[in-house]
Amino acid sequence: MRAVLLASLMVLTAAHASAQDFPKRPITMVVPFAPGGPTDTVARVTAESMGRILGQTIVVENVAGAGGTIGSNRVVRAVPDGHTILLHHLGLATAVALYRRLPFNPVTDLKPIGVVSDVNMAIIARPGYAPNTLSEVIADIKARGDRVTFAHSGLGAASQLCGVFFMDAIKLKVTEVPFRGGGPVIQALLADQVDIGCEQITTVASLVQEKRVKSYAVTSAKRLPAMPEVPTLPVKPHESFGVIAPRSRKPVSIPRPSVRDASLDPFRPESRNE
Repeated sequence: MRAVLLASLMVLTAAHASAQDFPKRPITMVVPFAPGGPTDTVARVTAESMGRILGQTIVVENVAGAGGTIGSNRVVRAVPDGHTILLHHLGLATAVALYRRLPFNPVTDLKPIGVVSDVNMAIIARPGYAPNTLSEVIADIKARGDRVTFAHSGLGAASQLCGVFFMDAIKLKVTEVPFRGGGPVIQALLADQVDIGCEQITTVASLVQEKRVKSYAVTSAKRLPAMPEVPTLPVKPHESFGVIAPRSRKPVSIPRPSVRDASLDPFRPESRNE
């Protein structure tokens, strides 16, 4: 028994010492989508806040492709010492069902550290799209069917699921156009290259206010202060962002309070507009 207790004490002491030594060098935060999108936006704000709390630089690295699975696999293959982390959303959970040959297992290969933000979605459209209300959008889809294009960030992304839920609710179909992230989706909408999309308000609120894109509804129980003129929609998808690390037999060194405190700056619950 004494030997067991001594061994346990040694493990706890080593873990405590490891936590005190962390971080030893700059941390890489992998974003599995293209720059300029909502995930990239949340990551850069979170990286700045976490870096300030930890007293170390956090470098954001965009590794886009395959609905976020390429960037996720980059983190899975990294040394599991806490110096390479992932900022992802619910697309990580849906990847198992959507990709037949996923090169990793999100449950056994990755370890969640903490949630940093919950964000509502908005149904938006290119500035030249004719409909001005959601009912007019539905009428246009009924009339033109698959000639209406719906842009999203890739298979399994919240932007795609938002569109799937919406089309299921209205019992209609459109042509999906996948991109490598929310940034390219927004650029395509601004250029009038695609018709509609469903993106996070962290990215589109300012564009709506500046009337650079049209907005028809937000996935919220009540109207949002940032977009008070936009009606609500009884569709539930929203985006939860979390910090994730490679799973290891040894305790991951990242202090959970650093993620918790970063989530309060500036994505505190009372500011999430839910």
